[in-house]
Amino acid sequence: MIKVLRIDYVLTLAAAGLLAAAFELGWLPSGFVEATPETLYTANLFSIVTALGGTYLALRLMAFGKVKRMVAESEKAYCKFLALRQLIIGVAIYANLFLYYALLSPDNTAMYCLLITLVAHCFCWPAAQAPSDK
Repeated sequence: MIKVLRIDYVLTLAAAGLLAAAFELGWLPSGFVEATPETLYTANLFSIVTALGGTYLALRLMAFGKVKRMVAESEKAYCKFLALRQLIIGVAIYANLFLYYALLSPDNTAMYCLLITLVAHCFCWPAAQAPSDK
């Protein structure tokens, strides 16, 4: 199961790279949302919440008490929470990538939030064994 999660980890980055390349090469339209002040405020707020919330939740998921107990009991629960962690950070990556290319706003908040989530994704590599408390 860990091999599948590692493949998913790499495919998440590869798909994000392909999506960004498709926007950059003009295969997908970019800047298709009108950047009014209200739209920018809402998009920037959503971007910041998904980046910081998703990063915190993905990186701290295995440290929550109930999750620690469940992971200590079974390997299946460990794999389940690893997959959940990748899902959380993946949603944050794709949301910020979409917002960046949809708005192409001059303040680049979505781009910085995307960079935060991509760096956080580097720390979500699926380990072969559950961490111990020793």
